[in-house]
Amino acid sequence: MKIMANKGIYELKRPITFEGKEIKEIDLSGLEDLTGKDMRELDTQYRQKQFNPAITKEFDVLYLQMVLARATSKPIELFESLKAKDWTALEVYTRNFLLI
Repeated sequence: MKIMANKGIYELKRPITFEGKEIKEIDLSGLEDLTGKDMRELDTQYRQKQFNPAITKEFDVLYLQMVLARATSKPIELFESLKAKDWTALEVYTRNFLLI
Protein backbone atom coordinates (compact mmCIF):
# COMPACT_ATOMS: atom_id res chain seq x y z
CA MET A 1 0.00 0.00 0.00
CA LYS A 2 1.42 3.33 -0.99
CA ILE A 3 0.74 6.20 1.40
CA MET A 4 2.69 9.37 0.66
CA ALA A 5 5.13 9.92 3.52
CA ASN A 6 3.78 12.19 6.27
CA LYS A 7 0.85 13.36 4.18
CA GLY A 8 -1.60 10.49 4.61
CA ILE A 9 -2.51 10.43 0.93
CA TYR A 10 -3.43 7.07 -0.59
CA GLU A 11 -2.92 6.87 -4.36
CA LEU A 12 -5.50 4.59 -5.94
CA LYS A 13 -4.09 1.79 -8.06
CA ARG A 14 -7.13 2.16 -10.32
CA PRO A 15 -8.72 5.61 -10.31
CA ILE A 16 -12.52 5.65 -10.32
CA THR A 17 -15.18 8.08 -11.41
CA PHE A 18 -17.47 8.99 -8.54
CA GLU A 19 -20.28 11.53 -8.78
CA GLY A 20 -18.87 12.68 -12.13
CA LYS A 21 -15.35 13.30 -10.80
CA GLU A 22 -12.23 11.25 -11.33
CA ILE A 23 -10.81 10.12 -7.99
CA LYS A 24 -7.08 9.33 -8.08
CA GLU A 25 -6.22 9.63 -4.40
CA ILE A 26 -7.83 9.74 -0.97
CA ASP A 27 -6.60 11.93 1.87
CA LEU A 28 -6.48 9.79 5.01
CA SER A 29 -4.97 12.44 7.28
CA GLY A 30 -8.36 12.95 8.92
CA LEU A 31 -7.95 9.62 10.71
CA GLU A 32 -5.52 11.38 13.04
CA ASP A 33 -8.16 14.00 13.88
CA LEU A 34 -10.93 11.61 14.95
CA THR A 35 -11.94 12.09 18.57
CA GLY A 36 -13.43 9.84 21.22
CA LYS A 37 -16.77 11.49 20.50
CA ASP A 38 -16.44 10.63 16.80
CA MET A 39 -15.71 7.02 17.69
CA ARG A 40 -18.66 6.82 20.11
CA GLU A 41 -21.00 8.25 17.46
CA LEU A 42 -19.65 5.83 14.86
CA ASP A 43 -20.15 2.92 17.25
CA THR A 44 -23.77 3.96 17.85
CA GLN A 45 -24.44 4.34 14.11
CA TYR A 46 -22.78 1.01 13.39
CA ARG A 47 -24.86 -0.81 15.99
CA GLN A 48 -28.04 0.72 14.55
CA LYS A 49 -27.16 -0.49 11.03
CA GLN A 50 -26.05 -4.00 11.93
CA PHE A 51 -28.54 -6.67 12.97
CA ASN A 52 -25.72 -8.69 14.51
CA PRO A 53 -22.74 -6.39 15.05
CA ALA A 54 -19.35 -8.05 14.81
CA ILE A 55 -17.76 -8.81 18.16
CA THR A 56 -14.72 -6.88 16.99
CA LYS A 57 -16.14 -4.11 14.84
CA GLU A 58 -12.67 -3.22 13.52
CA PHE A 59 -12.92 -6.38 11.39
CA ASP A 60 -16.28 -5.42 9.87
CA VAL A 61 -16.17 -3.80 6.42
CA LEU A 62 -19.19 -1.59 7.15
CA TYR A 63 -17.58 -0.15 10.28
CA LEU A 64 -14.29 0.53 8.51
CA GLN A 65 -16.14 2.27 5.66
CA MET A 66 -18.01 4.37 8.21
CA VAL A 67 -14.73 5.37 9.90
CA LEU A 68 -13.18 6.33 6.57
CA ALA A 69 -16.26 8.29 5.54
CA ARG A 70 -16.11 10.27 8.80
CA ALA A 71 -12.35 10.82 8.60
CA THR A 72 -12.38 11.97 4.98
CA SER A 73 -15.75 13.77 4.91
CA LYS A 74 -16.61 11.64 1.87
CA PRO A 75 -19.79 9.61 1.44
CA ILE A 76 -19.59 5.93 2.33
CA GLU A 77 -20.62 5.17 -1.25
CA LEU A 78 -17.19 6.35 -2.42
CA PHE A 79 -15.53 3.54 -0.47
CA GLU A 80 -18.14 1.06 -1.71
CA SER A 81 -17.18 2.07 -5.27
CA LEU A 82 -13.46 1.39 -4.95
CA LYS A 83 -11.92 -1.52 -6.82
CA ALA A 84 -11.20 -4.52 -4.61
CA LYS A 85 -7.43 -4.03 -4.47
CA ASP A 86 -7.77 -0.39 -3.39
CA TRP A 87 -10.54 -1.16 -0.91
CA THR A 88 -8.55 -3.99 0.65
CA ALA A 89 -5.50 -1.76 1.06
CA LEU A 90 -7.60 0.93 2.76
CA GLU A 91 -9.37 -1.67 4.88
CA VAL A 92 -6.06 -3.03 6.21
CA TYR A 93 -4.61 0.46 6.72
CA THR A 94 -7.67 1.66 8.66
CA ARG A 95 -7.89 -1.49 10.76
CA ASN A 96 -4.21 -1.20 11.66
CA PHE A 97 -4.64 2.49 12.46
CA LEU A 98 -7.43 1.65 14.90
CA LEU A 99 -5.82 -1.38 16.53
CA ILE A 100 -2.09 -0.69 16.60
